[in-house]
Parts: sequence; C-alpha cells; structure tokens
Amino acid sequence: MPFAVNTPGGQVQLMDLPLEVLEQLEEDTGRRWSQLLTAPGWNAKSIRHIYAAACAQVGVEPKPLTPRDLVGDNDAVIVEVDDSLPTSYTDGLPDPKAEGETPTSG
Repeated sequence: MPFAVNTPGGQVQLMDLPLEVLEQLEEDTGRRWSQLLTAPGWNAKSIRHIYAAACAQVGVEPKPLTPRDLVGDNDAVIVEVDDSLPTSYTDGLPDPKAEGETPTSG
C-alpha cells in the first residue's frame, strides 16, 4: 500500500511528490527514492525530511515531531492509504462485478 504524510495543511501522498523532491530526499537521507516510498518510517532522519518535504508541498511550516506523532491509525504523521486499485481481475482485467459495479455494454 502507498503512504501519505499528514501535515497541518492537509495530506500529501508520497507517490505525488515531484522527482526533484525525491532526488533531494535521496541526498538528505542517503536512501533511494524507492525505499523512501515503500518504507518512509525507516528511521527518524527519513521521517523528519519526508515530513518537511510534504509540508513544503502544501506551503506550511513543519511542526516539531515527537515519537507520539508517529503512532496511531489515522492521526499519525505517516499513514498507509488505499491504492485505489481493483481487488479482483478476470483474464488480466479488472472485474467490475467484484467491485460492486454493473458492467456496461459497448
């Protein structure tokens, strides 16, 4: 599942960060962009830099973080979010019946 950052200015999905931001995060944290997207809470340094980058994306000042900000289901700084991908496929295509949708005729 993808991750998002809860900031004072709203939620920012990590997959929506520009590549330039990910490149700077790589430099700041010493971790590859793919590692930052799949395991953003790896260490305090990564969390602090990812949080600051997400705050910059929505134009707010980052607040000082504590370990308390990192735990919780919905109020944590970094949270898993729904990837909005289909959960069932038929012949390699999304199965609309499994999603509760009514198929349309062409």
